[in-house]
Amino acid sequence: KLEVKNADVEMQPGRYPPCSIEISSNRFGMSQKGSPASMAVSTAKAGTACTTDIPDSALENTAMTKPTVCDGSLYSDVISGFNCPVVCASGYRAIGNLICDNGRWTTETFKCTNSPICGLPTSATKATNLDTDIIGVVQSETCGSITESGTSCMFTCANNKVGVGTIKCTDQNPVWQRGDDYVGCSDTCSKNPAPLMCATTADYNSCCS
Repeated sequence: KLEVKNADVEMQPGRYPPCSIEISSNRFGMSQKGSPASMAVSTAKAGTACTTDIPDSALENTAMTKPTVCDGSLYSDVISGFNCPVVCASGYRAIGNLICDNGRWTTETFKCTNSPICGLPTSATKATNLDTDIIGVVQSETCGSITESGTSCMFTCANNKVGVGTIKCTDQNPVWQRGDDYVGCSDTCSKNPAPLMCATTADYNSCCS
């Protein structure tokens, strides 16, 4: 049961895989919206449930001990798609998700780390030589609302533009810097079924006129 008072709850696919709930306080009936918080939500997948606890390797740098709340031998709801709510040790943050996938735990891209991390790119966290239209990163196993330093991510853009290349999470200030293949936000033609990249004004006039 989820009881919400004076708050707005929205499904936000892509913020955390496979789905997440975004919760922000006092959104309705107030002049300002509170800062949102995203929480991972499990989604059923085709396949076999996990009937064992998470592997010992997944417990490294966590505050959890066995048996955990994800032990499929104790709980019947650890179905394929179940996202184990791992609690990291003090000073550590979770990177990736520990998900039951057709009877096995996906530990390859999950860990609790104390390495520097990056949140989503904002005007305060983007290098000045990055496009001002960059508004997010493409969700993947290693990129998202929490990204570990040293990781390169594809990015999304505002104003009907498409991100070309990657940006890199670093321990510099600002944390988001250009990736080796960075190009920027390119114009698109929204009336086409598939957006066409228009690198120059002439290209844009040709494909979007």
